[in-house]
Amino acid sequence: MKAYINENLASSVLDCILNFYVANPYVLIGCGNGGVWQNREFLSTQSAINRALEMISSCKRLQNLVLIAPLTYSLENLAFLHTQGVLLDIYVGQKDENALVILQSCSAFGVVRFYKNISFTHCIK
Repeated sequence: MKAYINENLASSVLDCILNFYVANPYVLIGCGNGGVWQNREFLSTQSAINRALEMISSCKRLQNLVLIAPLTYSLENLAFLHTQGVLLDIYVGQKDENALVILQSCSAFGVVRFYKNISFTHCIK
């Protein structure tokens, strides 16, 4: 029963995140290894970061890069995007892979929102 409640909580949080950002064409959203949630396809963390770097190098406008349960292998690129004026919003659940590492390493150059007792990666498949 508790896993079901936590999955509903994670889904509710994802709804709020997407409703806030989905209408903005200057926002990229990436999630872990990528996947689909409620008929919406997510880029993987690496694909979203690569696309953000391409947009910056071609002088296109990028306001926010939103990463949900990101993977930790791209910290140098995230720091570079931060220096270029891209706002980084990172959402991670306590039960996501490497949650504490993400919290500690990304908080220096982005806003990290940490949610207890949930996992976003279990919602996006």
